[in-house]
Amino acid sequence: MVLIQDEIDATRTFSNDVSEIALNLGIEAARKSLINEIKSVFKKYDIYVNFRHMCLLADWMTHRGRFTPCNRNGINRIPNVSCLRKSSFEETVEIMYDACIFSELD
Repeated sequence: MVLIQDEIDATRTFSNDVSEIALNLGIEAARKSLINEIKSVFKKYDIYVNFRHMCLLADWMTHRGRFTPCNRNGINRIPNVSCLRKSSFEETVEIMYDACIFSELD
C-alpha cells in the first residue's frame, strides 16, 4: 500500500480508482470519489446534471456497503426488487415475461 510509505504524504495523495478507495478508506470515501468522477465526466462534455441527482446515484450504488453497478447486471440481480424496476434496464421483455409466469406483484 502506498500510503504507509515514509516518502508519501497521505494528506495530499489522490486516486481516482474508486474500488481501491473503497478497499482502503471505506465505502463513504469511495462514494465521495464516485461523485467527483461523475462530475468530472459530465463537466468534460459540458453536460449539466444537478448535484442532487449525482448524489442519489452514488448513494444507490453504495448503499449496500459495496458497489452495485447501475446496469442490468446490478439491478436485476438484487433480490426483492420489483419487476417494473428490473424492466427499466435492457431486458424488458424477459423480465415482464418472468413476472407474468411467476405472478409477481408491484
